[in-house]
Amino acid sequence: MTKKHRNHLHIINNTVSTFKFKSAYLEHGQLANGAEWPQEIAANGGELTVECHEIEASAAGCSGWVSYTGDSPESPINLYFLFSNPVYDSNKVDVGISEHTYHTMESQLLPVQRVFPMAGSTEDYIIVSVSNADGEVSIIQWIIDNFGNEVIPANPLLLDAEAVFSGVNGGGGVRTYYDADEHSAYSHFKGVAAFKRKLIFTHTNVARGSDKQGIYLIGDKVKSAGGVGKIQASYHTEHTPPWGHPGGAQVCGSYMALTLEKTDHDNHSSEVQIYDARPTAFNEQMRLITTIKQDWGVNGGGMTKELGDEGCYVVIAADDSGLSVYRSNSSSLSEETKFKLIQLIKKNNLPNSFNTGSGLALATQTDGKLFIFTMHGSEGEDNNTLSLYQLIVTGNSASVEQVGTTKAMDLPNSDHVISALNTSFRWGKGLDITSPTSIEVFATDRNILPSPIDKKNFGVVTWQGEAASVASVNWGGDHYYDTGSNLAIAMDDSHCVEMHRGSGGNSNKLYHKVGNVNFSKQEIDWGKSIYYHSGSDFGIAMDNNGNCVEVHRGGGSSTTHYYAVGKVNFSKKTIDWGESEAYGVGSNLAIAMDNRGFCLEVHRASDGGQTLLYRLGKIHFDEKTILWTTSISYGKGSDVAIATDNLGNYVEIHRGVDGTENSNEHYYRVGKISPLGHVAIDWGDVHWYDTGSVLSIAMNNNGNCIEVHRGSNDRNTLYYRVGKVDFNKKTIEWSKSAPYVKGSDLCVAMDSRGHCIELHRHEEGSEGSDKQFYRMGVFFG
Repeated sequence: MTKKHRNHLHIINNTVSTFKFKSAYLEHGQLANGAEWPQEIAANGGELTVECHEIEASAAGCSGWVSYTGDSPESPINLYFLFSNPVYDSNKVDVGISEHTYHTMESQLLPVQRVFPMAGSTEDYIIVSVSNADGEVSIIQWIIDNFGNEVIPANPLLLDAEAVFSGVNGGGGVRTYYDADEHSAYSHFKGVAAFKRKLIFTHTNVARGSDKQGIYLIGDKVKSAGGVGKIQASYHTEHTPPWGHPGGAQVCGSYMALTLEKTDHDNHSSEVQIYDARPTAFNEQMRLITTIKQDWGVNGGGMTKELGDEGCYVVIAADDSGLSVYRSNSSSLSEETKFKLIQLIKKNNLPNSFNTGSGLALATQTDGKLFIFTMHGSEGEDNNTLSLYQLIVTGNSASVEQVGTTKAMDLPNSDHVISALNTSFRWGKGLDITSPTSIEVFATDRNILPSPIDKKNFGVVTWQGEAASVASVNWGGDHYYDTGSNLAIAMDDSHCVEMHRGSGGNSNKLYHKVGNVNFSKQEIDWGKSIYYHSGSDFGIAMDNNGNCVEVHRGGGSSTTHYYAVGKVNFSKKTIDWGESEAYGVGSNLAIAMDNRGFCLEVHRASDGGQTLLYRLGKIHFDEKTILWTTSISYGKGSDVAIATDNLGNYVEIHRGVDGTENSNEHYYRVGKISPLGHVAIDWGDVHWYDTGSVLSIAMNNNGNCIEVHRGSNDRNTLYYRVGKVDFNKKTIEWSKSAPYVKGSDLCVAMDSRGHCIELHRHEEGSEGSDKQFYRMGVFFG
C-alpha cells in the first residue's frame, strides 16, 4: 500500500567534524523498508538520506527525531534533527541541541538558520540551515556548517583582478526573491553587501517630510534560480539627528563600509560609516565602529585593506564632486581609528567612463595593487554595466585608470511582472569577493512591494565571476612562535615538526619542536624548543606514521653531513632520536621522505664548487639507521630544496651558480625513482621558473606543489607560487609569483589535503629580526 505521509530526510555535513549516531525516536511511523540510520555522517560534505513513513493503517502520520554527535574533541556537540508529517496538521521540522525542541518545532516552509555555540569556545559556532516542503511527502534538508566569529581583517586578495572581471558572465544572471514584511513606495534600495551566508540590503527611508533613520535588511543568500528567501531582520542606521538616505555598502573581512546622507537631495554633508558586520551572521544589529565625515554628498562607497599585516584600510566614496580616497592611520580598526583624506579626485580628472553615481567595490590584488569595480545603471533603462579600474595611490595623491572594457550586465527573464520591470544597478547593487579568483555581483528591484500570493516582495539578480582556472593558496595571518634563524618544517595531516638554529650566542645550536595542528582555528599547539645537536645547514622530513629524519652539517667550518632517525611522540610533543651518524660531506643540504621508508637527500659538493648531488636512502625505523647510496651528481647550482610524494616522484629546485649572471635565477626539475633497484633518480630537464634567493618547496600526492622564496630586488619581501606537476612530461605548470609577507629565512610544508604551513623569520635589519612566525593556508585550484 502506498504510504501517504512520508518524510524524506537529507542531512549534509559541511563541517570538519564527523557526526556519529547517538539515538533516534519515532513517536509515530517507521523507517522505510530496508532503511536504517547511518552510524556516521562524514565530514566535509558527507550526506545522510533516510526515508520514513506512517505505519500501516495508522491515522497518526510519521513524526520523531534522530540525534548525531560531532566528534570534535575540543567542542563536541549533540544535534537533534526533528521532523513531523502528521495527518491533520502542517508538516514541521527543526533542529536543536535537546529533544525538547521536538515539542516546539514549527513549519519552516522557508529556510531558517539555527546557531549553536560550541562548548568551551566564544568564537566558534555550528550553524544549521533548515528547510521543508509541505504536502504528503515532506522533503526536509538540514545543512550543517562551521562558523567562526573571529575577526577577519580583510577580504581575500585577488590573484588577478582583470582575469576575475573578464570571467564575469554578463548574460548569466540568476534571479531570486525575498519575502519581506516591510513595504515601500517612495523609498528604495541603494546597496548590497555580503557577509558569509548573509546579504545586507541598504534601503532609504526618506518619504517627503519624514525625519527617520535609514534601514538595512538582513537575509540569507538564496542560491537556486527562482528561490524565495526570508528577510530575517531589519535595523536602522545610526545618526543623530536621524539621516534617512544610506547609499552603497561593501564588506571588508569582518567590517562594512556604508555611505549615508540626510536625504536624497542633500549634497552638502555625508558620512562613510564603518561597522562590525559579524552580528549579521546571527541576524543581529551591526556595531558602529567609526565614521568618516564629508562636506559633500555621497553615493557609492568601497573598502579594502592594503597588502600585508601592517597594511592600512583604504576607503573610497563618490558623488558629483568626484572620488574621495581615504587611508586609515593604523592596520586595525577600532573606535580610535582615524581616516585621512588622501585626495578628492575631481570628476574631470577621472576616466570619462567612470560614473560617480555608480555602486563601488574595492579589491586588493596579491601584488598590492588596488582595483575598483563600478556598477552603473540608469532608471528606466536596461543599460546595467560593470567596469574595472585601477586605483593608484602614491604618497598623498591618487589617480584612477580604466582596465579592460565596460561589460554589459543583462537581466534574466522573470516570471514576476513587477521584478522584471524593476531590477537595475540604479537601485540596490553590490559586489562580494568570494575567493582569490571569484566574485559575485548583485542588483535588486527598486523597492519592496506587497505580493501576498507568492511572497516575492522583491527580487535580486546575482552574476558570478571567476577567473580561468588558477591555483593559489588562501593564507591566514602570521603567528609569532619562537626566536632563532634558518628554518625547516615537515608535516602530516595533523602534526608538524620544526627545526631552527638558536639566536644570539646559540646560533650554532640546533633545536626542534613538535606541533599539533588545528586548521579550522588556524592554530598550532607547539611544544617546547628542545636542543639536540650543534650544527648549521639542516633539513627535516616526516612520514604519516610519526617517523622523521633530520640531516645537518657540522658546526663552524665543518663540511661533514650527519643524519638522525627519530620517532615523534605527539602527545608529549617530543622526538626520540637515534644516534647522529656521519654519512657524507658538502653544504646546503635538504631532505624529503615518503611513507614507504625511502628518503632523498640533496646537497652541494664540499670542494667549493657548484656541483649538486643527491643520494637515496632506505630507512630502517627499528634500528634508526639509513642505508645510503653513493652521492650522484645531477647538475650545477647553489641553494637547493627537495619535495616528494608517496609514489616515488620528486621535485627539486635550486638557485643558479654563485658568481654568475644566473646566480639569482631559480630552476626546477622533476624526477622519479628508477624502477631498477631504487638506486637512482630518472630526472627530467632543468627548467627556469623565477628569480630570488632562499627557497623551499612542498608537494602532495595530487601533484600539487607550493614554492616560497625571498625576492631578488627586495630581499625582505617573500613570495610564493603554486604549481601542478605533470609527472609524465616531467614539467610543472606554475601560477604567477605573488608576494605574501615581509621576512627573511623561510620554509614550507603541505599535507595530503592541500593544507600548508609556512615559517619565516622577521625581516632583516629591523627590531626583532630573530623572531619566527608561522602562517597556515589552504591550496586550491
